[in-house]
Amino acid sequence: MNTLLFWLAVPLLLTAWAARPDRIPGAAGQLVVAALGLAALWQGAGTLDPQDLHQLAHQSLNDSWFVALTCGTIISGGVLFPDIANWKRLALGVPLVGAALFVALGCWLPLLTGLGIGALPTLVARALRDADIAAAPADGIGRQAALWAAAGVAALLIAPAAVAFLVVLISPWLAWRHRRAPGVAGSLAWPLLGTSALVAWSWLALTIAGSVSVSLYRFAADAPVSTAAGEWLALLLFGWAVALAIPAALSTDRDSVAQLLPLVLAVHLAAAGSAADGVAHWQPALTTAGLLIVVVALAFRRGAVAVLVIALLAATRAGGAALAGAALLAVLPGLWRLGATRRAMATLAGVGAGLSIVVVLRDEVVVALLLAGAIVVAAGCLRGRVATA
Repeated sequence: MNTLLFWLAVPLLLTAWAARPDRIPGAAGQLVVAALGLAALWQGAGTLDPQDLHQLAHQSLNDSWFVALTCGTIISGGVLFPDIANWKRLALGVPLVGAALFVALGCWLPLLTGLGIGALPTLVARALRDADIAAAPADGIGRQAALWAAAGVAALLIAPAAVAFLVVLISPWLAWRHRRAPGVAGSLAWPLLGTSALVAWSWLALTIAGSVSVSLYRFAADAPVSTAAGEWLALLLFGWAVALAIPAALSTDRDSVAQLLPLVLAVHLAAAGSAADGVAHWQPALTTAGLLIVVVALAFRRGAVAVLVIALLAATRAGGAALAGAALLAVLPGLWRLGATRRAMATLAGVGAGLSIVVVLRDEVVVALLLAGAIVVAAGCLRGRVATA
């Protein structure tokens, strides 16, 4: 019972399959709102049991506003909108709506306020319906790309650090092989320099640990990093990730996107391990900057860039949910090029973005709310397209 609301929300994963064709991207926005609301209740109350939440909502005025307002937001933003006339899709949300109404029973003013807040992003999106936030063009992905992605994932998860960093060292070649990505002109100098610095720093730390066969996920325990070194390593890690990831996100080359998944895995393993303290030091500034980049990217119709930045924001946080959210978003460009259906893409985008928002919510509440709002508005602006934002 402690997680009952979560299980009642599981049917929402099918909303993309029940939505009208022109409202498929909005299903991704629904999942983001539902995930955000449930995470807020869990973080604030420590339970998703309707009975416990109902009792909490009647303990004090503040509790009433928090619980009922959140439930209202879940009902309107996660279930009712943006396809309110589609009874098949609405039926999937009936269990969650019923439980949320029970929780907020008697707290009518905060509930109505929450209903209005949850509907706001969809209403804004409808007002901006003519905006054309472009998804990545669909142009097949080569066998070489798939092989490199598989090799990178295997190396980063199970191989010794030397093998993992060897794969990472090759990433600039994959990202910059075709140096004329749309709107991007670059050379190999900076990606190679940043990667070489990472490899050199890691080799130095491993020799201090007394072994060159330390696995990357054991790096923090076997090669401890000082606070000052961790802060500098975090900056180097962020710069390296951006130097490799942004060109790949902007590129239409079918091979360049293959390295995005290994890249976010490398960032996650380093950020949650060897440079955890350093990343935590820069996290507020990083998250705020990431929000601004996402908003600007969406405004300038660079949905792939927004997806990538959100993935990196999740990758720099610890935990399985952070890794899952980052990984799902990282594979979206490749799946789009593979010709995945719009319904499948909307579901994956919603789950990946939802998980990313949940992990950001743990330490940056305001930014997480703004980020979720931007994602839902962007998803609602897409007509018959996949919500890559």
